[in-house]
Amino acid sequence: MANVSMGLIALVAILAIAGFAISVYTLGVGGAKAAGFTGQTTTAGGFCPTTGTSDVRVQAYNPLDVTQALIAGIPVSVYSKDTQGNYPTTAGETVYTSAGGVNSTTNDPACGSEIKLVFGNNVLYYETKMATFSVPSSPWMLQNQPAEAVGSLAIVAANQSAQGVGTAIQIGLGSGQSDHSVVLTLTENTAQGVFGSQANPAGPTQMVAFNYPTSNYTAVDVIALNGATASLTGASGGCPTVASGYERCYDVKTSALSNYNAQTLGVAISTRPGVTPEPSANITVAVFDYMWQTYQGVQQWTVQSPADGTAIGATDVTYKINVN
Repeated sequence: MANVSMGLIALVAILAIAGFAISVYTLGVGGAKAAGFTGQTTTAGGFCPTTGTSDVRVQAYNPLDVTQALIAGIPVSVYSKDTQGNYPTTAGETVYTSAGGVNSTTNDPACGSEIKLVFGNNVLYYETKMATFSVPSSPWMLQNQPAEAVGSLAIVAANQSAQGVGTAIQIGLGSGQSDHSVVLTLTENTAQGVFGSQANPAGPTQMVAFNYPTSNYTAVDVIALNGATASLTGASGGCPTVASGYERCYDVKTSALSNYNAQTLGVAISTRPGVTPEPSANITVAVFDYMWQTYQGVQQWTVQSPADGTAIGATDVTYKINVN
């Protein structure tokens, strides 16, 4: 009887251990989710090996793809704390996702340590929010992450006399007049793509810039329509380096400009009293996309490279408002 009892106890213990491993694999371990997304999963299994390290494995998929097929070639930057508890200014390693399964780190972090992961680099896929993870006490951890494909933008405009005009629209204005008739339609123009990342719910998604001769106009402004919001960039609408030469910039928040979805924005134009706009006094509108960008280990929500102010992300698009 004693032998039978001991055998039952051993069997229960084995089942309990197996059940623990299965539950860890199924339920996962804690990991920060990137803002603006759902669908991230972090899983792990087993116990920390004798090496004392855990293999970090990565996968990614486009959340607009109904099949959620795995994507190859998305860079994943891995930041690990140093012995002083600080994060480096550059990633310790870059792992690339696979369409056929998982790819993993070469320099595996220690079980119980802390790492940060960033998927994408704003070339083909927007950066995700830098997320902090506690490395589990297990041989491996897997992060499966949605990643937004960098799309493209098309702009057309309309007013009372012209509908759906391609690259430019014509309006008539004299001195001291204002016009609120021009409506821009911004359309994301790539299947399963996004123009302006949705990964930061608190931030704008596009920046709209206006270039115009101030000798002819007092102001050109965005009118928010159909659920969009608009506010001057910075304190007074001053434009960042990427829009150098533009007189006024607006930060715009839209619902997702993705997968051929569209957003309309109005334009308010005011001419100077006593000045009739010259034939060449036209207005250029430019639209830029917002995204996360990591520079020297710090992530910013921006329309331009923090390193040099150059354009990043999708190709920025311009449109003309011709005034006669």
